[in-house]
This record gives sequence, structure tokens and C-alpha cells, in this order.
Amino acid sequence: MNTDDLSHSFQTPEFLETLANYEEMVRQHRTCYFESNDLILLAEYYAAQQKIKESDDVIKYALTIHPDNLELQIYQCNSLIASGKLDEAEQLRGYLRPGQSMPGTRPGRKNRQPADSTNGK
Repeated sequence: MNTDDLSHSFQTPEFLETLANYEEMVRQHRTCYFESNDLILLAEYYAAQQKIKESDDVIKYALTIHPDNLELQIYQCNSLIASGKLDEAEQLRGYLRPGQSMPGTRPGRKNRQPADSTNGK
């Protein structure tokens, strides 16, 4: 996404409040819940300011809260590619499926297999 398209989003009162809450959480070494779309916008904000480490940190944190979120997983993979970490991006590419947790994150809900309908017939 073009950062020019996002620049207006970075000025909204809602975003500025989210940014302040996130930065306060980091300063105080706490954990708080944020929606995945808010965390992606925070990562975009830091990336637009060339604060790549902070952007990566947001995505890593986001994946601890939302490990099965495909949009976060894709963002992380794209970030690795942009950083030239192609081997790591290729490794993560295999995990880019809805409901599949990324390595290094807490497991999400298990995908349950349907019961075998032939049992008992």
C-alpha cells in the first residue's frame, strides 16, 4: 500500500490514540489487546518513517495476539522480502494459510477434522 494513501490515516484522532497507547505499552513493558487492523496500521506508520525495527516489532507483537491472521502473516513475509531475508521469507511462505499459526507464535485454535462418516456404518 502506498504510504501517501495512509498519511491521512496517521493523523486521525483514533490512530493517534492507538499510537499513544501502543507506545505507552512498550515503554511500560506491558501487554495490551489491539485489533489486528490497528496493529497493521501501526506497522505501516513506523515503516513510512523508516523505523523498520519498530515496524517489525509491531508485527511480531501482533502475531502473539492474532497468530492465525493471514494479513499479518503476509505483512511479515513481505517485510522479510523487503529486508532481503529471502530464505526466512520462503520458509514462512509455507505457513501462509488461514488458521495456520506462524512459527514462534502461540498456537491458535486447532483445525478440527470432520468426523469420519464411515465409522459405525
